[in-house]
Amino acid sequence: NLAIIFVFHFQIYNRLDTNCCGFRPRKEDACVQNGLRPKCDRQESVALAHIIQRKHDPRHLVFIDNKGFFDRSEDNLNFKLLEGIKEFPESAVSILKSQHLRQKLLQSLFLDKVYWESQGGRQGIEKLIDVIEQRAKILLTYINAHGAKVLPMNE
Repeated sequence: NLAIIFVFHFQIYNRLDTNCCGFRPRKEDACVQNGLRPKCDRQESVALAHIIQRKHDPRHLVFIDNKGFFDRSEDNLNFKLLEGIKEFPESAVSILKSQHLRQKLLQSLFLDKVYWESQGGRQGIEKLIDVIEQRAKILLTYINAHGAKVLPMNE
């Protein structure tokens, strides 16, 4: 479920909602270009994508194609990504609630110099973090409204 928090914040729809059923897609989204949107009515067409499993470590998943969509408005977020999630890790939720999310994201993103520069340096990264912080508030509201449990993770 920690990965779902990441997917929601970045709105990586093409991993869990390849048909774009949970939001209003734009004409440039892959689901529209590939004619997948009409498949929303068919449950059998739902499939996970861009997730692989290592043979030597099957308990850990590897997420590929992590392009985030930071330009989706708050009224067009894909909540379908959260369907069926009844529990969230306490450690992640406590960071979302704390005043340290921005600092932790800055520290983490600064380590990836290529990404940092590709976003326009500190100024561009700050804009992305603004979006992530707003989505964190929305996710916390969703968790409370749906009665999801916040549990300690067993590592």
